[in-house]
Amino acid sequence: MGSRDRKRQLKRMYHRQRGHCVWCGRKMLPPGSHNGKGTPPPLLCTYDHLDCRYSEDRGKHPGEFRNVAACWECNNNRAAMQQANVPKSVLWAKSGSYPTSPETPC
Repeated sequence: MGSRDRKRQLKRMYHRQRGHCVWCGRKMLPPGSHNGKGTPPPLLCTYDHLDCRYSEDRGKHPGEFRNVAACWECNNNRAAMQQANVPKSVLWAKSGSYPTSPETPC
């Protein structure tokens, strides 16, 4: 999906949810209301997936309904909590970046 299509989809989700975050229910700022500089406002509307990237259910929701509009704060916090529950070996394998130990030459 291209950037333009993704922006359109985010606007559709925002309107479908009547401007409320799918996770906390607070009223969000409309998509595109942030200039992209610095940390986004906590209530900025962002694109989120129903299933995290580590979920076994990932990809089982049909089409557009696998994505939701969520405030930046919920989206960011949810991702951090989910990642904290994933074993380090899985995170390293997915990122392709393995830690080096003092004994291992760089």
